[in-house]
Amino acid sequence: MNWSRLFTTSLLLSTLLAVGAAVWLWVLPVEVFQQRAIERAGADPYARLEAVGSTEAMVWLGRGLLPAVALLITWGLLRSRSCSAGWPGRPRSG
Repeated sequence: MNWSRLFTTSLLLSTLLAVGAAVWLWVLPVEVFQQRAIERAGADPYARLEAVGSTEAMVWLGRGLLPAVALLITWGLLRSRSCSAGWPGRPRSG
């Protein structure tokens, strides 16, 4: 099994997932997530208030952290390719 290729593929898929989630969070307004939280909270007004607040906090946290995570994963992907090219245990082609 080629572990370098598996590692690179997993980093690439993680990058695509993080970028897709970040775009999804930025495209949809906060109110969409808040409305879903209100529907799930029930009839208690304090539960609704807490659901709206925590949902907005999580959306803004995701909007801030997901692009940073995507950049870190991309950096790891580029770093893994440069490290594996000079790895002495790598079998030589040819």
